[in-house]
Formats: sequence, structure tokens, C-alpha cells
Amino acid sequence: MQKLNFSAGIVTFAAIAALAGCGGGSTSSPSKPQFSAVVSFGDSLSDVGSYAVATTDPKTGVVTGGRFTTNPGPIWIEDIAAKLNLTLTPNVTGYGTLSVTCPKPNCTGYGQGGSRVTDINGIGHSTGALTIPMKTQMDNHLAANPTYKATDLVFVYGGNNDVFYQAGYVSAVVAGASAAPGATAASVAAAGAAAQQTAGAAMATAATELAGYVRDKIIAKGAKYVVVMNLPDSAATPYGVSLGANAALLTGLVNTFNTAFQQAVTTMALDVVMIDANAANKDVFANQVQYGVTNATTPACDLVKLAPYGSSSLFCNATTLIPSANAGFLFADSVHPTTFGHKLFSDYVTLQLAKKGWF
Repeated sequence: MQKLNFSAGIVTFAAIAALAGCGGGSTSSPSKPQFSAVVSFGDSLSDVGSYAVATTDPKTGVVTGGRFTTNPGPIWIEDIAAKLNLTLTPNVTGYGTLSVTCPKPNCTGYGQGGSRVTDINGIGHSTGALTIPMKTQMDNHLAANPTYKATDLVFVYGGNNDVFYQAGYVSAVVAGASAAPGATAASVAAAGAAAQQTAGAAMATAATELAGYVRDKIIAKGAKYVVVMNLPDSAATPYGVSLGANAALLTGLVNTFNTAFQQAVTTMALDVVMIDANAANKDVFANQVQYGVTNATTPACDLVKLAPYGSSSLFCNATTLIPSANAGFLFADSVHPTTFGHKLFSDYVTLQLAKKGWF
């Protein structure tokens, strides 16, 4: 097994809330559709095993992790597929120079840890993570399937890594300004403000691009059942909390993305179901007892035991949980959900789709 350098915050999670509703232009189907496939585009939250090869013990051949959760999972998108009696397999697997494309028809799990909306330079890419951007994920699907089947159920959830990437950019600018000869509080503040403006513009661009990809690469190619999510507030994760006042930067970037994404979906009149993950996330933190949450601040995975491989839950399993971890822990590591968190989200998404007559 090798160490994977997925730096802090690959992706946060969308917790559930009964009060969080759906938006978009879709109307209820006259009869319950019979889906033949689940197609999923996104990042580590939707990654069904792209990097499992990196968690395989070379001596025993046993896969000890493979998903960004309390392995063996499953994650939310697999739960949904299972409810439809379908399976979901990673489309591309590998790490570093190794990259293998799955040839099977059900290899429609395109989400990868670290992936951004458009840019290949996702979180961890410089150290070997594939981080195929969502745009390319969609292009790869169309290369194998020029049109979507009318019975495909398509999920699109991304932008989280753009938040972390842009936050890192702002931090780097501020650090550089602080170290510059003759730096003053005013000069550092000015550099930080300019960097935040640039980062915000990049987030708005990513959101608009993603909506355009949904229009041009999914709906225009025949997809009839499309589900998209906005972003929950990364500041609510253990990682975000650890930043103190600086977590406000994450919140601002998330809000910028969500506003631009909603505007683009509306302007383009996209016929989709939009899950308000941001509102859902806030509600679950406000009503933890209601949702069976016993710990929303401590990672269930023992980061000391994971240290030889990094700090990501990609390597987390039953043997690396902290002694006090129980079924009510929300976070596996500093940003990723436990199996419990994934199950909450899959149940919530299922409920929203049932309201549309899709389940």
C-alpha cells in the first residue's frame, strides 16, 4: 500500500434533513420509471472505488479500504443503486501512472476523489491521484455511450474540490504577501481581499460551467432523469472548524458557487431535480438528536493509525476506528462522511425522488 497525499478537505458531505426540499424544473412522472442504470459524476463523495488499488496489501492482495468513508462502505450512491437492484462500478481505476478503464456496461461510477469541475489539477493530482474532472467524466461516458438511455438515472455532485483549491490559493497569496519585504497589515489585507475576489470569480465560473455541462453533455444527449446537488458548507466539517475564523472563507466560496449554480440552472431552464444539500447540512447539525447523530466533530477513523498512508478515510476500516466510534459518528476523517452519514444522505435523496414519483 502506498501513501496518498490527499490534502485537507477533498470533499465535505451533504447531510440530510426532512425539511430540505428539491428545486428545478422536473415534474412528477405519470408512472414510476424502471431504471436500468445509475450514472454518477462527481468527486470523492461519489467515488465507488477509483483508488482501491492503492489500498491493496501487496502481500495478501486484500483491499483494506477503497472508499472515502468507514470502509467497506457502501457510500450513498451505491445505496441508491442497490435500492433499484442495480450495481455501480468505477469507470476508471488506478493511481499515478496506472489507469484502467472498466469495459463493462455498469461501469458508470465516474466520481473520483480530488476531482474538480473542469480542471485536471484536482486535490492530490500532483502526487498521483487521477482526479479526472467532471467535464471529462461526462465526455468519457459519451465516448462509450453517445446518447443516454431513457431509463438512466443520472447524478451530478461536484464543486467541493474547487472550494478547497481556491481556498488554498487565497491562503498562499496571503502567506506570500505576509512574507514580502516591507509587508504591512494593510498590504496583506489588500492582497487577501484581491485573492478572495479572484477565487470567488473562479467559483462562479465553475458553477456556471457545471450547469452548462449538465445541459450540453447530459440533457441534450437524451437523459430524462437528472439529479444535481448544490454544495454544503465546508466550514461545518471538523476540518473547517479547525480553521477558526478562517473557515468563513470556505463558507463564502460555497455560497458563491451555490448562488451561481442556481442562477445558471434557472437561466438555462434545466429539467433537473436539485437537492439543496446546503440547507440539509445546516438542518442536521441543528437537529442532531433527531437524526441519530452522536458525534459531529470527531473523526471516527484513528488518524494516528492512518498516518503511514496519509490522513484520508480512503484507508479507514474496522481495524482503524477510534475505540469510542459508534454508529452515530458523522465523519470518517476531517471532511468525509461515515457509512452512517452516507446512509442518511441516500435515504434523503431517495425520499426526494419518491416525491417526484421516481422511486
